Amino acid sequence: EYRHGSVTCEVYPGYVHGTNPEICPKGCKPNPPGTPLPDLLQLAMEYQELYHHERKTPEAAKQERMREVRDDIARTGTYTHTFDELEHGARLAWRNAPKCANRKFWD
Repeated sequence: EYRHGSVTCEVYPGYVHGTNPEICPKGCKPNPPGTPLPDLLQLAMEYQELYHHERKTPEAAKQERMREVRDDIARTGTYTHTFDELEHGARLAWRNAPKCANRKFWD
């Protein structure tokens, strides 16, 4: 049984929950978005951990790259992936896609 306020949702552009009284007459609001820079930093660090784990890079190289990413985000509010990070991210997305027939054999 769902009660008012018992279900939350993420914020997506165009999502109308809370703005239409027919959906929720009490005006439920979706979860507020996090602060952009901490979210970006968390996502960037998670990706770097995954990338370096799967590529089996030395710990020193991983720490150096993570420091570069943190510095770039602190200085500019963003960072740039290396070509290898982009290539690996694309392969990772395909590997995790439901239509990838060879997912269980992926290296």
